[in-house]
Amino acid sequence: PLDNPTRCYSSVALQRGSEHLLQRLTSLQFPRSCDPDKLSQRRFNKTQGLGVTLRWLGLSQLEALRSERTLIVGGRWRAFNFEGCNERGLSCYLAPTTNCSVKTWDWGDIENNDFEMPPVLTVPDSC
Repeated sequence: PLDNPTRCYSSVALQRGSEHLLQRLTSLQFPRSCDPDKLSQRRFNKTQGLGVTLRWLGLSQLEALRSERTLIVGGRWRAFNFEGCNERGLSCYLAPTTNCSVKTWDWGDIENNDFEMPPVLTVPDSC
């Protein structure tokens, strides 16, 4: 980096952008109060591969971030059926993703919305 100072500037800009994103994501996922109108409820209940599930989770998180909502994930994954994982959910593998919860899930037509894949987001040309 010493021979090219622009690399240092780029590294600092990347670090600041990453810190800002992490702060924004944390404030959305762990709000002081959980307003039901600010929740994005996502559900999965099909046997999908781990890669598809992680892609779905990432796209769901990006959609929630874009719409400034707290992502809440519910459902059971049949592939998580092993001893010690009675819930068969993402909690078997991931730390809690939010401090919010809901008493009643609003999944609408469950049969048609099961594991609904969010649209792929596009990055604007001018960043």
